[in-house]
Amino acid sequence: MGADLDFFKEWLDDVRSASGRQLFAAGELWRGNIDKLHNYIVKPGGKMSLFDAPLHYNFHAASKAGVVNIEWQSGGNHKFTTPRSGTGNASASF
Repeated sequence: MGADLDFFKEWLDDVRSASGRQLFAAGELWRGNIDKLHNYIVKPGGKMSLFDAPLHYNFHAASKAGVVNIEWQSGGNHKFTTPRSGTGNASASF
């Protein structure tokens, strides 16, 4: 992968300490493998969030196959009926 995950942890600690604020940090790792994403969250101590790339890839594949169904509900809410297995969105472990 090339990224030093220990660096992210130390750097975020330093930036947050210097600013005196709990700054939000989001990283990008465009991989479809949830285990690799999980490592990018766990190894730096959960100090940054990631985009759910596996969910993105599932939605992309579903849209190409024509299987995405979005039910619009009152109040502007919506419900996706596309399978989410193997995505960060389906995993509550991180």
